[in-house]
Amino acid sequence: MLIFIFLSLAFISGMGFAALTGISAAGLLLVLTAVFLLCAMIPLFFKYGNILSPSFIKTLREDEEAIPVLSMIFMLLTMATFGSYRYVSELRNDYANHFKTICEKHDETTNWRIRGRIIEEPKLRGDYLEVLIQPETMRKFERRRVRVQNDTGSRKSGGTYENVEHSSDELKVGGGLLMAQVYEDNEVFREVDFNQTVEIEGQLSEASERRNPGAMDYRQHLRNRGIYRTVRITPRRAVLKIVDQQDSGAIWYRFALYVKNEVLKVIKQTMPYPESSFLGGVLLGLKGGLPPKVSQEFRMTGVSHVLAVSGLHVTIIAGLLYGVFAMFRIPLRVFAPLIVFSLFTFAMIVGWPSSAVRAALMNSLFILSMAYLKDYGFKMSVLFSLCVACDYILFMSPLQLTEPSFVLSVMAIYALAMFSDPSAKILRRMLRGPGLAFAFFATLAFFAAVIIKKDLVLHPYFFPATFFYIIAVCYISTRLSDRSTFQSFAFEMLPGWLQGFLAAQIAIFVAMMGPLSAFYFGQLSLAAPIANLIAIPLIGLIVQIGLIAGLFGAFIPGIGIFVALVLNAANWLAVKFFLGMASFFAVLIPFPRISQPAFSEIVIYYLLLHGVYFRHEIKTWLLAIYGAVSEVWHEPEYRNSLSLFAIFVVIIAVAGSVAVLSNVERQPDLRLTMLDVGYGSSLMIEGDGRVAIIDAALNDTMGGIDRGERVIQPALSGKQVREIDAVILSSALPERISGLSSVCSTYRVNRLYVPFPLATDGVRVDFERYVRMFAFGDIKMERRLKAGQNAGFPPGNFWELSYESYNQLIEDVHHYKIPVTHVKAGDKFTEAGTTIEVLHPVKTKDSFQQYYDGLILKISRGPHNFAYLSGNTHPLESDINFKADFVFVADMPYPYDAFEKYVKSSNPEGVAISFRFPSAWLMENYHLSGAITSRSRSYIPRFRQLTFPVYLTSENGAVQVDQLRGTLKTRVFVKE
Repeated sequence: MLIFIFLSLAFISGMGFAALTGISAAGLLLVLTAVFLLCAMIPLFFKYGNILSPSFIKTLREDEEAIPVLSMIFMLLTMATFGSYRYVSELRNDYANHFKTICEKHDETTNWRIRGRIIEEPKLRGDYLEVLIQPETMRKFERRRVRVQNDTGSRKSGGTYENVEHSSDELKVGGGLLMAQVYEDNEVFREVDFNQTVEIEGQLSEASERRNPGAMDYRQHLRNRGIYRTVRITPRRAVLKIVDQQDSGAIWYRFALYVKNEVLKVIKQTMPYPESSFLGGVLLGLKGGLPPKVSQEFRMTGVSHVLAVSGLHVTIIAGLLYGVFAMFRIPLRVFAPLIVFSLFTFAMIVGWPSSAVRAALMNSLFILSMAYLKDYGFKMSVLFSLCVACDYILFMSPLQLTEPSFVLSVMAIYALAMFSDPSAKILRRMLRGPGLAFAFFATLAFFAAVIIKKDLVLHPYFFPATFFYIIAVCYISTRLSDRSTFQSFAFEMLPGWLQGFLAAQIAIFVAMMGPLSAFYFGQLSLAAPIANLIAIPLIGLIVQIGLIAGLFGAFIPGIGIFVALVLNAANWLAVKFFLGMASFFAVLIPFPRISQPAFSEIVIYYLLLHGVYFRHEIKTWLLAIYGAVSEVWHEPEYRNSLSLFAIFVVIIAVAGSVAVLSNVERQPDLRLTMLDVGYGSSLMIEGDGRVAIIDAALNDTMGGIDRGERVIQPALSGKQVREIDAVILSSALPERISGLSSVCSTYRVNRLYVPFPLATDGVRVDFERYVRMFAFGDIKMERRLKAGQNAGFPPGNFWELSYESYNQLIEDVHHYKIPVTHVKAGDKFTEAGTTIEVLHPVKTKDSFQQYYDGLILKISRGPHNFAYLSGNTHPLESDINFKADFVFVADMPYPYDAFEKYVKSSNPEGVAISFRFPSAWLMENYHLSGAITSRSRSYIPRFRQLTFPVYLTSENGAVQVDQLRGTLKTRVFVKE
């Protein structure tokens, strides 16, 4: 078993090496695998003779030192190189009939007719169904309207027209998946189901890659699942037709879907919304119906893992079934296969996610080993089961290795298996008498501080100080416990199950939740250690009662539904308490951002963690390895082989180090990044270890998308920013200021520069005063004010969002005590290693013209000058007299002629324009919607005629400009 664990680790390490280095030599890796395997067989041949004889296995099992050391070393290398080969080979999908290869030969305007089969149950994602399709055949087609019969007579006009279709030959597809997004305004929304044959007509699209620093690469995420194209099934874009329903085959899977649907009906009948959606999520893996507010509260309190059906849920169900069978005194050997069948059925019910499959495999192997094999101990059995599950999943789907969900679930189980017992020992030693009292009051003081003074988490050194505070508390508590003889109360006096539960929570937090939440998401829930003490036992109760109620109601006729109603009435109270608990802690304890650590820092953290927890075991293993190597070294027949192996290891280590160091990016003197924030703008300036931001993007309240939270925060976290040196707002438009509120809630802003009037007293202004302070060029509103009438209410969504965003800015400035500086033309200030000069507006007015008084800035460092334009280019004709090396524009420039004249005279190395067409609800009844539409259509062709590159964030994603040793280098995140 131990040998298998080591071989599994080598297999996974090989995959990790391939993922980190990006090697692509699949043939070489396969040859190395064969060579290492042959080298591993040679020592076995010399020791046992004919290794192909039937008696070899028996002899191998009876020998205490069955495998020679050299064979073991080469077997580890064999598995490592095979893991690398398997990962690299999965990336190769360039054979002729692969779905990806066929699609890449054509652009996204090609119309396709694709026939394929739905391979899993459709999943509800908000307002659409996610349908996974295995394409079988595809052909491109084109419809044209042509005249087929002319009128007779002198005028040969008119005639009869009809649609004529031209299609290509049918292509067979071998590999690759298509994801269809079926929206609810389609007739087939309620009809699509598993195992149907469907036909799709429309244009395919490729998922977006990483568009901003710190953002998720959605394209790679889909490719890790084998999905290479997506299609939106809406009435105007594409059509999905159901061709055939296949009832044959997949009996087990169809049985699981039947159980799921019946249990879901019982849940809807016996529990109201939103509690029913929560129970459906934790019991059946349904994620579409939970309100966004509840999902956000779960994330803030660190209990969102209960919604992702994983090892916790599978283990709860396994424990329930084990208890039921044991209660009737049925032998384990009899009911073990039934539990295995039930666990894999449950995995099918929740959609066959890798986390549930892995948990079902692990629990099944653990139960089967208890029933039929000799006991190897709990820790070794769990590690063995985890290795089998990982080997299976990664062999079938190697790209899952880089998925956060896979890593998080694996590390959760690993943390429980490896760190629970050592954590319990540490707690028993530390929490006794005065040590327990000191730790309790120190923990109480910490949470009281962050609750009373929530702004404390915004301090740039909050998390480093918290880390050293925890270390100091642990050290002092241990010293107090060791020195004191007062042992009337101690951790070890708690019941055994409670000791194990608390130790498991500590193990999960230090070995999985803490470091990996920071690494993947850049956030760390301070409420998680407390909330999970309540959430995990409660979710066990909710899942078990919900499962029993669902099965009773679904399969027991007559009284079953009434029994389910009674059970779910009690369960409703538990669910209600769970939702209330999450809401309470979300409001009580802040949810701060944390600088995302680099991969090397995570590796160092885990090495140190293992060194602290297992220092005695590591010392024993090192001595054993040293002794084994010394023994082999003294045997002449192995010395040359061992020397060659050592040389090979050194070469591999040096080559790997060179490859890693060659990919290390050299930090530039100055970096300016125009983020892709959709409609709106945000420019990030990095220099001398400091960061400044110009504009803060849009918080689309109606669409539920806050670009400050989704784009700016991850970009800051990915760059390990602790605080923002300055924020400069070019105007008070909502697409420039509304995203700042979420940024201020997670990062300290040292100064705010604005060209418009802004109060710092925190008192909101009414709409009447607002429209007199800011002019939007709304002729109707201006006529109303000139006539002496009241402004009334915001006349449209854009007006309302502008008004609310400005008042939110006033409240945030007062709440976070941000110093505000009003700027005008001629002002200069130094931020983030640059000198920033204001060129426009000339002075701060009582009435700020939103579209004409926006800032124009000159950003300078060394020999290079950069221009930032808020959109208005009228001042370029008179006020601006410097040549820019690069120009950043926060909107489509207006008027275009002034912009074109300026950039042609400057001849910059490039122009970056932040623009994407706004949402329909935002432009509803907005007086400038027509102007925005016409600019978006007419300007882009004119940009293409310029002699220097023009980058649009809508097409190129974020645009990054680096200044290094007097030269500029431009990088776009989305390549054409």
